[in-house]
Amino acid sequence: MRRIGIFIIAILIPFISYAQNKVIGFRAADKEAQSRFVLDLEYKPEYKAFTLSNPPRVVIDINDAVWDNSLSPHSETKRIKGVRYSPGTSPLRVVLDLKTDISISKDFVLEPSGGNPFRLVLDLKPKQLSKESKIAPRPVTREGKSLNIPKPKHKKRRKPLVVIDAGHGGHDPGTIGYKKTYEKDITLAYSIELKKQLEKTGRYKVYMTRSTDKFLKLRDRVRKARKVKGDMFISIHANSHRSRKVRGLSVYTLSETASDKEAAALARKENKEDIISGIDLDEEANEITELLIDMSQRDTNNLSASFAETIVDKAKKKVKLLSNPHRFAGFRVLTGADIPSVLVEVGYLTNRKEEKLLKSKKYKKKLAKAMVEAIDNHFTKYKVE
Repeated sequence: MRRIGIFIIAILIPFISYAQNKVIGFRAADKEAQSRFVLDLEYKPEYKAFTLSNPPRVVIDINDAVWDNSLSPHSETKRIKGVRYSPGTSPLRVVLDLKTDISISKDFVLEPSGGNPFRLVLDLKPKQLSKESKIAPRPVTREGKSLNIPKPKHKKRRKPLVVIDAGHGGHDPGTIGYKKTYEKDITLAYSIELKKQLEKTGRYKVYMTRSTDKFLKLRDRVRKARKVKGDMFISIHANSHRSRKVRGLSVYTLSETASDKEAAALARKENKEDIISGIDLDEEANEITELLIDMSQRDTNNLSASFAETIVDKAKKKVKLLSNPHRFAGFRVLTGADIPSVLVEVGYLTNRKEEKLLKSKKYKKKLAKAMVEAIDNHFTKYKVE
């Protein structure tokens, strides 16, 4: 049994790839007594700046950062020969090649203001001002890269890959509605509509764990998401309740401790999916889930929760929500994803009115549109590289 646990843990090693801080521009200006060098960045930088001699240089190391390769060339200044950087290193190293020995009199970060992003500012003071050449001060263009660096081809930003997982399927119907509607049919229909709307934007690539009425084990759904290296995982389901009055959309994220008894019960229900094929991993489930949450989800839980809240925010304007619509529990289908991952219950098939709504094309398109808006919002905040 422990071998099975170790095997499952092994296949779920993280493959996180989040956007790093990016240098999006730079500029410099000479004054008689000193020069100022400025780096524009997307986020507040953690950095270290120092000087080197023989030849004279200023070195700036920026943690967890990359250089925007689309920056254009510029000409040299009175004190700076050129600017170069070391691609693919951590921290990112930016080097100013100098014409004379200087010291860094000040270095500080300015917060965004007046349309400007975060700015890392260095004031450079010549050690022997009297020995400087009489070249007139000249500014460096705001966005640019040194003549020492060949201009690269423009690199387009990669489209995020959204993995959509239609719950249940094949000989596993899932919840059966008041009018005998199968959850597996609802989840597939909503997954196909979401895929259609996402691809229509031209901003995303989409992969579906299943596109036909096919049964998939939970572990296979996870493996598929990992194999294609998705940037987001969305599992679509439809809910049930002993009270036929309960209705509304809800969004779940992974947690070792459930938010409430209903969330815990739902997780137990969804985690039983594999038992239909005679595979019951309950004996090891608690130990494995605890380990996987610790290993794979530590860095993504906050992103998943943020995405879930965004879905709730966008959906509440279009559809009815369950009370406390963002909940959490130990869903096995989410334990293997080390990318933002949510399980969306589109509604309750045990509620007569909601079952009818869920079968409506208009309602399906409306909900998919809200999901697309939430996905847009997420990838505006957290760009992929």
